[in-house]
Amino acid sequence: MQHTGFKDGLRVFDSLRSGVEYTLNRKESFYFNYRVTPLNFRKRSIRVFDQFVDLPGLSCSCTDFKINDGFLFPKNSLSKMCKHLLKSLLQFADLSRLDFLIIEQTFKFGFEKYIKEEIGNTKVLFGITGLNELRWVNVYLYSIQGENANRFSYNIPENRWAFGGKPDNAELIEKCLKYRLNKIATV
Repeated sequence: MQHTGFKDGLRVFDSLRSGVEYTLNRKESFYFNYRVTPLNFRKRSIRVFDQFVDLPGLSCSCTDFKINDGFLFPKNSLSKMCKHLLKSLLQFADLSRLDFLIIEQTFKFGFEKYIKEEIGNTKVLFGITGLNELRWVNVYLYSIQGENANRFSYNIPENRWAFGGKPDNAELIEKCLKYRLNKIATV
C-alpha cells in the first residue's frame, strides 16, 4: 500500500484499491492518479490532426505525448494523454461510463486533480482543476466498476449546482467538498 508522494497535503496513490485500503481506518482523503482502462477498440490505429495514434498502446506521435511519456506518469495515466489520444478514445474506444465522463471533461476543459471520497454508500470523485480562483468542481458519482456514473458540477462561490441538477445527498456532498477544500487550503 505505497503512496507515491504528497500533493496539497494529501497522499497520492496510483492504485485506487491501495488508497482505499490505506484510508479505511484513517478517515482521510487522498488524491488518485486516474488511469484509463479501455474495454475494447473499434479502431486500432488512426491519424488525428496529422498525428499517428495507437489506441491499444495508448500512445501518440505528437510532441506533447512524447514529453509526458517519460517516467513521470504510469502507462495509462490520464495525466500523460494528449488531445489526439483523448479525442480518439472518446470516438473509438468502448469505455466505462466513468472513464468516458472524465475523458470528455479533460478533452474539453483540461486536466483535473481528483479527491476520492465515500459519502454513505456513495462513491465520489471530486474533480478540481486548480485551487487558484476555484469556481467549479466536478462531482462524479460512480459504482465500483465505473459502469454506472454521473457527473454534476458545483459552483463554490455561488453555492449552487449547475442547471439545478443536484445529486442524491447533495447537502452531504457539499459539506464534504467544502471540508476537503478547506483542509487542503490550510495545509
